[in-house]
Amino acid sequence: MIGYIGWTKCVTLACMCVLATAGGASAGVKSLIAGLRTGDEMRYEYSLRCEESAMVVGKVGVGTQTINTETVGVLIRVKAETTALDIVEVVYESFRITMDSPLGKLELDLAGPPPNGAAIPGAHELYDKLRPLVGVVLTLNIAPGSGEITTMRGGEHLLTAPGAPVFRRYIDPALFRTTWGDVFQLKSNSAMPPPGEPWYVNAPILAYGRAGKTSVWETRKVDNVLADIATIKGEVRATGNPAEASKNAVFFKSISSDRVYKWDTFRGRLLATTRNEAINTRYERAGTMYDSDLIAKSSLEFVPTAPAKPAASPTPTPTPARDGKPTP
Repeated sequence: MIGYIGWTKCVTLACMCVLATAGGASAGVKSLIAGLRTGDEMRYEYSLRCEESAMVVGKVGVGTQTINTETVGVLIRVKAETTALDIVEVVYESFRITMDSPLGKLELDLAGPPPNGAAIPGAHELYDKLRPLVGVVLTLNIAPGSGEITTMRGGEHLLTAPGAPVFRRYIDPALFRTTWGDVFQLKSNSAMPPPGEPWYVNAPILAYGRAGKTSVWETRKVDNVLADIATIKGEVRATGNPAEASKNAVFFKSISSDRVYKWDTFRGRLLATTRNEAINTRYERAGTMYDSDLIAKSSLEFVPTAPAKPAASPTPTPTPARDGKPTP
């Protein structure tokens, strides 16, 4: 873990044990764990928009402002299920990025052809750098009683590739859990608590586009349940320890995050997640210290698969009569 983050609420293991039971939710009790069956296929789309102002420390008005949007589509396939684990494949099917920077606006479809000659400087290099994510297949082992991702394989070569700072949140096992783990569970090992009763989730936070990450506690509560759809709200409020600032390449000064989850308790499916985050960091680049104020908005949405259309009935061929005229 890079950096130490203090949080405003003290959480103990005892609290977490009270909220959890060893054997998972009993039959007929609603849970927040995905129901996975061999042959299941689900598509999700993740979108992340980051707006960052990075200013040189001690120099007012000297810095940069960028706006980036990434949209990634995945196909999730359940390959096998056993009492011990479920084997799940995650295929990165699409990756689109837009960028507003001092050089101009850039739009790339990494699953499509390379940019044309009218693209801004650096467009071809960025395309070549980020395209390798498309088509990557990850293999996950999921604990069926908790929805926890126990192991993950695939895509390791991207963690040392030129696009690694971007690829990390899609390939690094800990950050993958933060980005995609909601698909498999929002609360492990127990039934869904009643509205208003909190539970706590520990997860890493990434300084988007940089090498730094840290760990924070998120407080979650069921807000309401309408029919079979549960709305869960999450909150992170964390501040860094200034004494740790000089020890880290990226120091997290503060993190504020508000999250909303929609979960189908009948089918055991995540329908949507939205997150609004404010992340303030200090980092060094080429010998210069910068303060970064970053606003990140992300969504993870289930993409319904349209049912196959029935084949059109063939038009019957008229049967000719003996006199050469067709029979109606």
